Amino acid sequence: MAFVVLLAMLGYRIYSGGPIHFFTPNAALPEFVELGGRRLPQYSAVTTSFIKSITPLSALGVVLTLVALRFTAVIAKSRKPLALDGESGASAVEFVLVLPALAVLLLMILQIALLVQAKFVVNYAAFCAARSAIVVIPDDVPGSRPPEPRNRLGNPERSEKIEIIHRSAALPLTAISPVPGFSGATGWPVLTNPDPIADLIKLAPFDVGPRSMMGQVMLRAPYAYYPENTEVKVINAQGNEGGDFLDHDWVTVKVSYRYYLAVPFAKKLFGTAYSGNPLWNMLFGTDYYYPIVEQYTLPVDGEPMLP
Repeated sequence: MAFVVLLAMLGYRIYSGGPIHFFTPNAALPEFVELGGRRLPQYSAVTTSFIKSITPLSALGVVLTLVALRFTAVIAKSRKPLALDGESGASAVEFVLVLPALAVLLLMILQIALLVQAKFVVNYAAFCAARSAIVVIPDDVPGSRPPEPRNRLGNPERSEKIEIIHRSAALPLTAISPVPGFSGATGWPVLTNPDPIADLIKLAPFDVGPRSMMGQVMLRAPYAYYPENTEVKVINAQGNEGGDFLDHDWVTVKVSYRYYLAVPFAKKLFGTAYSGNPLWNMLFGTDYYYPIVEQYTLPVDGEPMLP
């Protein structure tokens, strides 16, 4: 009963558009961190947009799990001894028919679980990018091309501020990026995007061997830092990309990430081919990705606000 009440409260908060806060001493948190006594914004995955984002996949995973349990019961029944069950012949046929379907279901459930996990990581990457944006936007970058004054973002394709924000999103995404390979999806970015390696070396002046954590980050970084795999958009309070901001304006950072799918068979059901050429895909095969889009909103830093 308590679980049903909790779900009802959660659903009301989500669809009423109100924020959700758990494990906080005061449920009515202030809108601006300056008034909350906290130096830095705190990450929370329990937000309206994120829960709405993972609900369809989670619901599909629950449904497929229930179907898989039903198939498991059929298989268990088919393995009864012949002497105890006069219909064992029919049960054996059911076993042969159900087992491949059960295997497919299990692969799909595994892929859905990995997708939900990836959504959490991309959501956190959006928070990291937003945290970077609210600090970088108020900076004055006169040496950039073109110059970017305080509280302004220039052309997204040439903005130095956007590049910094992009790197902030790409770093956590290395955790779910594939290792380099010989395919177009995982091999070519290594050759065309060597810049992240130089940046990451500055962050890790210690052991970067292949078995170390930083070694894995550097190994997977070219995929995550590749612009086509990780796209970042910074949206102002008026809903426009880039442009001018005011102190304490809301800034939304939207991160689009091409999550590499590796589960056999299921990746073809959920994924999009990296290559759009059907003939190439038929002759040489292709890898698949799932587009994940998450966003996070924070207030731009500025002069302290008086309570």
